[in-house]
Amino acid sequence: MGLRAYPSGERVPGQRRQAPDAIVPFLPYCRQRLADDPHLWASTLFDEVTALGYQGAYSTFTRALRRYQVRPHCEPCHASTGRNVAVIAHPPGEEIQFDWLELPDAPEGWGVGEHAHLLDDRFQGIGWAHEMREPKVRL
Repeated sequence: MGLRAYPSGERVPGQRRQAPDAIVPFLPYCRQRLADDPHLWASTLFDEVTALGYQGAYSTFTRALRRYQVRPHCEPCHASTGRNVAVIAHPPGEEIQFDWLELPDAPEGWGVGEHAHLLDDRFQGIGWAHEMREPKVRL
């Protein structure tokens, strides 16, 4: 292009030429897939467009999805947008999370009746869990 691009208005001094966006040829496909399934994971869609020939990075792909507003609006997903939320600190080792799981048809040898309950306590920041049944019967 050279210097002639400036007087003709094709280029503006001080502004870099924009490289073509690699996602543009795949936008119709992405829009259709997300119209079919608005909750489709970006990583799944990325795998699909990569198989179709997209050569960009995942981070570039997800940034382009946001920039071109490809994902359709989903009201249940945006229900909390604009509302105040509380951020709760979770320092490692200072709290514990308990989850219950009901196990129907427990083995008779457990001595807990028809249903056994599994208490799963996960210590935050520690990669292990300790399970016990209720009532306190060890296996």
